[in-house]
Amino acid sequence: ESIGEDAFSSSGLETVYIANTQLGISSPAENVKFFGKTVTTSNIYYSDDGTTATFLGISGETLTGATDQLNGASKAIIEGYSSIEKWAFLRATSLTSITIPASVETIGEGAFQGATNLRSVVFEADSHLTSIGPNAFQGASALTSITIPASVTEIAIRAFIYSALKTVYIPRTNKLGLTEGSRSFYGVTVNVIYTE
Repeated sequence: ESIGEDAFSSSGLETVYIANTQLGISSPAENVKFFGKTVTTSNIYYSDDGTTATFLGISGETLTGATDQLNGASKAIIEGYSSIEKWAFLRATSLTSITIPASVETIGEGAFQGATNLRSVVFEADSHLTSIGPNAFQGASALTSITIPASVTEIAIRAFIYSALKTVYIPRTNKLGLTEGSRSFYGVTVNVIYTE
């Protein structure tokens, strides 16, 4: 619950991975005082092999400009953010999979537009996602299936246009009024299958 004022003063700590706004700063920074130690902060953590980028945020924050921050990582994990800004992962061609936390409520216009190798979009359980913006997955030409959370009430026109989407999984109790079967789905023709 609390950390002492000089808790890290004699440690070898060099980098702190934390949502920058929790420290009162808006972007990664060097020479930040952190409980008695001068450190570099970053709100992005990369796995040792560089294949996974974890974006750290807090409630109320919007993830923006993530494509350049991937640094070639093929997997992205988002933690804590409330929304994904329009074009956040625009033309993120290295991206093959993304995990979106339950805290995300909106996915903005063109958020994953041109992410041509994106094959897997995972929404965490108990998702609070309510809307998917226009062209959000436009041109995601490797994305063949997606599970839409029960909480979604709006999917904008052309959200999946020019994607490879063929199958949509959605709860029977979905708020979009979708029924099972083959149908036009926001820019593509898909087979809708109920999940229980």
